[in-house]
Amino acid sequence: MPSRRSFLRSAAVLAVSSLIVDRAVAEEPTAEAHLTGIYKKLAAGNGDSGGQIYWLEPKDRPKWFSAALVELWADAEKRAKSRGDDLGPIDFDPFTNSQDPQVKGFKIEKLDALPPVTKLRVTLAGYPAGDGVLVFDLIKEKGWKIDDILGSTGGDRWSLKEILSMP
Repeated sequence: MPSRRSFLRSAAVLAVSSLIVDRAVAEEPTAEAHLTGIYKKLAAGNGDSGGQIYWLEPKDRPKWFSAALVELWADAEKRAKSRGDDLGPIDFDPFTNSQDPQVKGFKIEKLDALPPVTKLRVTLAGYPAGDGVLVFDLIKEKGWKIDDILGSTGGDRWSLKEILSMP
């Protein structure tokens, strides 16, 4: 039969372990905080640098995009290169839905969270109706990673995954 001292020691270990786990979960950034950090950087300065810093160089993509999307992007670039397409599969900035980004401000709102995906809507200030609204699918994969970006241009809807999947 366990002694009172053993019982108290076990209870104390459980309590401390619970506090450590609760603190680690509380300190983990949310999907909203992750995307807010990205857009704060895009809006800094003149707001004209765009999201190229996140996607233009293949070596940078694994930090921001899911492994599946990084692989899809690499395959799309190989197909583009085999066709002699120097621009690659993406000829616009998916973070700003433009070729001439001007991020003056933004608003992020959570649409839903159906694990493993959290959907967030980003509304960019100063863009034509519809063109400045993007929806991000984020997943937990060693931190939050972008798994798709959805937008529309002139009423035509697009998905980053669909663009990268085109032959």
